[in-house]
Amino acid sequence: MKLDDFKKKWDRLGQADPLWATQGDPEKKGGQWQVNEFFATGRAEIGLLMQWVSSFSASITYRKALDFGCGVGRLTQALPEYFDEVCGVDISPSMIKLAEYNLKGERCKFYMNYGENLKIFRDNQFDLIYSSLTMQHIHPRYYRGYFSEFLRTLSSRGLLIFDLPDEPVSLRAKLRRFAMNNTPSLLNVSRKIRFRETPIVEVYGISSKEVGTLLREKGAKVVRVNERPAGSLDKIGFARTWRYCATKENGV
Repeated sequence: MKLDDFKKKWDRLGQADPLWATQGDPEKKGGQWQVNEFFATGRAEIGLLMQWVSSFSASITYRKALDFGCGVGRLTQALPEYFDEVCGVDISPSMIKLAEYNLKGERCKFYMNYGENLKIFRDNQFDLIYSSLTMQHIHPRYYRGYFSEFLRTLSSRGLLIFDLPDEPVSLRAKLRRFAMNNTPSLLNVSRKIRFRETPIVEVYGISSKEVGTLLREKGAKVVRVNERPAGSLDKIGFARTWRYCATKENGV
C-alpha cells in the first residue's frame, strides 16, 4: 500500500467511525464508544505502560514524549500525567482535527505528518516514543524508514516502545477481520452503503526475529520484548502481539 492510499483510508475512517478505528473493539463499531469510556482506556493503558517501564528502567527522564499514530489522542492526553510535554502525530487530517477538538490541557500538541520521515521533529528530543496499535497497519516496507526516524528523534537515554503482531497473521484472523468490517452491511440492508464505504483495516505481521534485525541495523539495542497485554485484537483472533522496547545502541 502506498502512503497516499494509507492516508486516504485513515482519513475516511476518521470521518466515518474514528473511535472504533483507533480502538477496534468489534462491539463498539458504528459509533458505540462513549467518549469518556474511550479516553479512560487510554489512561489505563498508559498507567500500565509506565508501571512496566519503571520495572526495568531507572534512567528514563520525563521531559517529552511522542505518541506515533495518535489518532484522536486517546493516549496522547494520558501521557502528560508523566511527561512535561507530549506530541501526537498522525497521517490522517480528520483524526488530528478530532484530537484537537477533544484536547484538554496545554501540554499536548498534535501534528499531521505525511511522509516516510518525521522531519517536523528535531534530533534527540523525545524521552519516550510510544506507538500502540499503529505499526501493524503500516506495510512492512516502510519500517526501516520509520525506525531510522524514531532513533534519530529519540534522546540518548530515551525509550522506543511499539507493538507488532508476530508473523504470520493467520488466514482465520484475516477472515474474522473481514467479517468484523462487513457483517453490519450484510445483516442490515438499510446500512449497507454506509458500511461498504468504511475502508477495511489491514493488519500486517512480522516475526520478532526480523524486527530485532531491523532495529539493530538502525543502531538500536532491544532491551525488552514482552507479549502485549490482552486487548481488542484478542477478541478477533489475531496472532500473538509483541511489545518491543529499544534504546539507541549507545544509550543507557
